[in-house]
Amino acid sequence: MIAKDAAPEIDRLVYAVGRNARRADQEGLAAMLEAAGLDAPGLLNGLGDLILAGALTDEVAALRYRYMADADRTKFLDEAVAEGRLEFADGFYGASESVLALLSFIEARRGAAATELWDGFASEVGELAAFCGVVIGVSGEFPLLQAYERVPLPEGAELRLFALLERMRYLRGDAHASAWSAAGLTAGEMVELTPIWNGKEPRGEEPTLASLEERGLLKHATLTKQGQAVRDGIEAETNRLAQQAFDTLGDRGHRFVELLVKLPDEPA
Repeated sequence: MIAKDAAPEIDRLVYAVGRNARRADQEGLAAMLEAAGLDAPGLLNGLGDLILAGALTDEVAALRYRYMADADRTKFLDEAVAEGRLEFADGFYGASESVLALLSFIEARRGAAATELWDGFASEVGELAAFCGVVIGVSGEFPLLQAYERVPLPEGAELRLFALLERMRYLRGDAHASAWSAAGLTAGEMVELTPIWNGKEPRGEEPTLASLEERGLLKHATLTKQGQAVRDGIEAETNRLAQQAFDTLGDRGHRFVELLVKLPDEPA
């Protein structure tokens, strides 16, 4: 299944750009943060492109950070508005000049990081971008991806591909949310269940863990047979829903995965 095979490769490349960007011009970032009155970008890291495009609403922020507690997300945005870093009018968020400059700086760092990683792969970058454009053309069935229709793709082939790969992740994220919602789970429950399913420690929110145990999905913070079946089923349904978008590639799907595998995740 192409959706299943592509997912870890898309993650690998998106994480690589983020990792490479964080290594670059840390002094410049510190100066931009200071000018904006911030110690760290916080949620602006993930909301910046939406803010720059004038496309951020409370509903979209909830989709973008669907695994964060509503109170925490709302507090960040409300405080940013109260302190003048963000503006809220007619249902959309804007930003002060210093924050807009910060967000543009962050995007430029990502562009430089993607270029450093994929310089010399112009043909692959172009072909992948074309494939991504076909897949995300079905955005009507994926709410966060649909919100990104208001966000123009950036200039520069490598940064453009990075933005497209991020949108491919949002497509899968929307499919995943549909799958766990249909299984009767909440975002908070998934935050606890998925690390256990992956052989890692849960976050340890006791009320949520207790709820999962009461439902027979966990026992002593370990998946039961029922819990394993439910979580496996969510992953299978995620792949099925995402595959509906990938089916638009037809017999070119395997070529898409081959190209993803070919792109490096560390500079040469």
